[in-house]
Parts: sequence; structure tokens; C-alpha cells
Amino acid sequence: MEPATIMLMVMQVRRLSEVAAEPTSGGIFTGEVNMKRVFGRETGATSLNVSLVSFPAGVRNTWHTHAHDQCLWILSGRGRVASREREHHAEPGMAFFIPAGESHWHGSVGEDFTHISIIGGTAPTRPDGPDPFKSQPASVS
Repeated sequence: MEPATIMLMVMQVRRLSEVAAEPTSGGIFTGEVNMKRVFGRETGATSLNVSLVSFPAGVRNTWHTHAHDQCLWILSGRGRVASREREHHAEPGMAFFIPAGESHWHGSVGEDFTHISIIGGTAPTRPDGPDPFKSQPASVS
């Protein structure tokens, strides 16, 4: 029998300017975004996922859900955050709470848009339905 390994986590400090931006597309995104994975599985976090996501003008994500609560903190640009019940304008200084399991989308609608995404877990994002691109609203202007 092998001895158990105990992983001890300690405080981590990261400068956003030093976190690599990863071009990300496909999945829930309608185009390419730049994502800085600040804290998550990659850094040893087991119950938190923090990313800085920058959407170019007109790019957003499709309807999706998370297994854990999500907070979006808007840093720059103008965009939208929508649930099945309501669509909200999003601008710097605003924060949105999205409960676990709520179907939603967010992103740019006409200019570059950046937010911090904070999710209370590291479970993968789940697109809604077999083809989430077909479930998008026809127009978001």
C-alpha cells in the first residue's frame, strides 16, 4: 500500500498583466475570445474558477449553465447578460450574480467587452441543448 499524498495549498498571488491570454473559440463561444485563466484547476484550485474574458465586438457565448454559482464583474466595454427571463445591458462597474443551473449567455453586442468570471467550482460549463448555436436569439443589437 502506497502512503497517501497530502497536498497543502498556500496563498497564491498573480498579476493579471503576467497571466497569458489564451485565444479560445468553439464550444459556447460564437467567435474567438481571449481568456486569462487566473485561478482554477490549472493553479490547484478545487472550488473556484476565476477568469478574465475579453470578447471582441459582436462575439458572445451561447446559452449555457454552470454547476456552481457565477459572478460576472464588468471591467470595460458594453455588452449584455441574459437569462431566459430577461436581458440586461452590462457596463463597467456592474456585477451580475447567476445562480447554479440558470440558463444564460453574455458577451459583446457592438464593441469590445471584458469581464471577470468568478465561478464557485471547477466543473465544466454545459451548453444548453444539442445545438446551442440554434437556440440563440435571432438578433441582439
